[in-house]
Amino acid sequence: MGHVRKVKKQWDEMAEIWLEASEKGYDVWRDYLNTPAFLKMLPNTTGLDGLDIAFGDAHNTRLIAKRCKSLTAIDISEQFLSRVQKCKNPSNITFHLANAAKMPFQDQCFDFVVSTMAFMDIPNIQEVFDEIFRVLKPNGFLQFSITHPCFNTHKGEWKRDEKGNIIGLLVKDYFTETNGEVQEWKHYYSPTDSKPFKVLRFEKPMHKWFNLLNDAGFTVEKVLEPTVDDEHIKKYPKLATAKVIAHSLIIRARRFEKVQRLQEIIRKLPGNLWWKNAKLKYGGCNDRVLEILGLHSLNEFVGKNDYDLWDKDIAAKLEQADLHVLKTGETITLEEVIAEKSGNRQVMLTKKSPLYDEKGKVVGIVGTSIDITDRKRAESLRVENELQKNILKEQEKFYKLANQVAHDIRSPLASLLMVIKSCHDIPEQERIALREAATSIGDIANNLLSRYVKNESEESHINVKSSEPILVSLVLLNLLADKKYQYCNSPIKFNYVFNQEACFAFVKTELTAFKCMISNLINNAADACVGKNGIITIKLEATDKQVKIIIADNGQGMSQETANKIINNIAVTSGKKEGHGIGFAQVREALENAHGTFTLNSEIGKGTTVTLTFPTTKTAAWMAHEIILNKGDTVVILDDDNSIHGAWQTRFKPYAKDIRLEHFTSGNETINFINNFPEPNKIFLLADFELLNQELTGLDVIEQTNIRRAVLVTSHFSNQNVRGLAAKTATRLLPKLLASEIPIIIENNSQAQPAEQNQSKIDLVFIDDNELFADSVAQLHRPKIVDTYSSPYSFLESLSKYPKDTKICIDNNLNCAMTGIDLAKRLHQDGFTQLFLVSGEDAASIQSPDYLTLISKTDIETIKNL
Repeated sequence: MGHVRKVKKQWDEMAEIWLEASEKGYDVWRDYLNTPAFLKMLPNTTGLDGLDIAFGDAHNTRLIAKRCKSLTAIDISEQFLSRVQKCKNPSNITFHLANAAKMPFQDQCFDFVVSTMAFMDIPNIQEVFDEIFRVLKPNGFLQFSITHPCFNTHKGEWKRDEKGNIIGLLVKDYFTETNGEVQEWKHYYSPTDSKPFKVLRFEKPMHKWFNLLNDAGFTVEKVLEPTVDDEHIKKYPKLATAKVIAHSLIIRARRFEKVQRLQEIIRKLPGNLWWKNAKLKYGGCNDRVLEILGLHSLNEFVGKNDYDLWDKDIAAKLEQADLHVLKTGETITLEEVIAEKSGNRQVMLTKKSPLYDEKGKVVGIVGTSIDITDRKRAESLRVENELQKNILKEQEKFYKLANQVAHDIRSPLASLLMVIKSCHDIPEQERIALREAATSIGDIANNLLSRYVKNESEESHINVKSSEPILVSLVLLNLLADKKYQYCNSPIKFNYVFNQEACFAFVKTELTAFKCMISNLINNAADACVGKNGIITIKLEATDKQVKIIIADNGQGMSQETANKIINNIAVTSGKKEGHGIGFAQVREALENAHGTFTLNSEIGKGTTVTLTFPTTKTAAWMAHEIILNKGDTVVILDDDNSIHGAWQTRFKPYAKDIRLEHFTSGNETINFINNFPEPNKIFLLADFELLNQELTGLDVIEQTNIRRAVLVTSHFSNQNVRGLAAKTATRLLPKLLASEIPIIIENNSQAQPAEQNQSKIDLVFIDDNELFADSVAQLHRPKIVDTYSSPYSFLESLSKYPKDTKICIDNNLNCAMTGIDLAKRLHQDGFTQLFLVSGEDAASIQSPDYLTLISKTDIETIKNL
């Protein structure tokens, strides 16, 4: 028995069961999901003649008939036909017994064809599509719905959450087609004792449905995957799965004639396309031409000439080229300038060719053009760019010179500050004068860099709005340098006073907002000093818990009323000068983001003091905030500037009996010295990063000597690349301008003793920037001894006290440029043998060396057994 006969027999047997379920309202999927969506997607069929294929119980057939002139309905089942003919039906429906693959209708006799939830149950669907194409009139459409090819629940397994709610579907055997297999099922709301349906299925993947339509000649114009609204879900909760997956698929396809298809293709062509007759009246164009002209349809374009559509001057030029083509029969290429309705002028590269009739007579013109406006602009800029290149080359030379000058200034400046700090025998008044002179020199260097050289700090924070630890002292110094130049023509004097603790204090804030806040406050102070010899003092104070920035001026001051308004966040409109304004709205916002507070004290005629208070944050991992030496150490100083060596000599003079100094200006000589030193663990290296006219940097020296105790003394501390390179060797950075302030500590360390005597037996070392997690691990291992570190830098400073067989467990993400794998590599090179890496990532995504054992951060049992 063939498939068609089997399908007919099956539906004849199932008709009564199907009709009973339909009449009793069990088919809620049809009534509340599929049919409403199908009717909503159906185009206007008023006055049209339609065909319904596989009408079944005729429920949908009757609904569609209300929307059209007439509806012919066919089905292969005699039982369905017999039953529906006994019902009361609209007078415009005609029912027939027919095979959809061999329909008894003339060609092109229907305006549209519909079918609801049937095609997946019909064999040889390609023949059906061919027949539908045959009986459809030109431009007629086919709309049908089927069970969704992907999410057909007969092939799937529902997935539920812990509460039993359906959250997804596991799709199985998607590409496996059915070819007449019987599927048995019931409606969700049928009684449990009702008989199931048995249906032959001919399912296929989604791409085959579209390919079959295309092969029949159809063009798909709309697709819908229906869902259901919340009101219907309240009444029938099982419908909720229709919000998780699509149970059905609705497709509308149209029979376009070849001419219509060609017109559609022409409309969508890129560029501009049009054609004219011999009288130079337009016959058609693509959509892009209509867009340029600001027209909405071809009716506004066809039959017009250039004088109807363009300015007179443009139309005359277009006409002149067209007449040449008509007269000579030549194809020409030229540039034309047109003006869009928007006012934009465009340069078009146009090709115009003659159109011939069957006798070879020129009967019109076809033209195409592309927009070359950008190309012409580029050509006009080319000459200017060549000139600019020469200017830029000269500027680049100047930038390099500025960078060199700034470098040459900053190094001796750092030296001068260190010498001033260390020379207590110079009278105080002279020390003050020297310090002010050094500050002026620093301002010149800072301003030179900010004006003519890329500011590395600013560059590293482009588009970065998140909070981060910032070194307050250097941000203030750079701002002060800018302000001194900003107000260089006014009689304002800037002073600053930083205590030593404050020089190395960090606060966590967003850098740009912080700088804007301080700049705003300094501008306000300067505005208040207009007309007098103003003095603006910036003080920086710090403790282990908070940082204070005090900005004081001797200006005109403000009334208590105005001060109270500012304190209580009330808008102040007075006191504005040159656009700066009081500016406390931005100050308040920046303070809130940094968890800071402010106080304001002011007295008319005496001035104003603003105090900003921030909570301190821990020192950034990259920052060297102290130099810790052991008695007997050799301090190696590498810098290409001789003045720096003299300054360090002065700074270390009080410790001459405990340490020895070695000075180098050459990176290679430094490497040779360290590599040949008998006790490298007694060397402490202070290296400049940038060694002019040398192939090496200070970091290269650190890496090639494998020196473990080193600080990079550099003006490039804000450069993220330099920080990243330094982190690879766990090297801390010291801003050069703070070399005069950094504390030097000499310890009675046991390093002078044999290394074995310094080492203590520890059960586990755990390194994780999350101190809470590290402490939890230590608690987990009690009574074993566990040392914890939150920074790789602090751990490496204590490395010498651990034997080589110590178990060391490292978090992979240490919240700094050095990763856990970087640290493990260094430890492996030092001879440590028991190295473990914990990570919250999937172990398969981490490429780790053989000497490193991976542990998931959630594998508490393994961590406990270390």
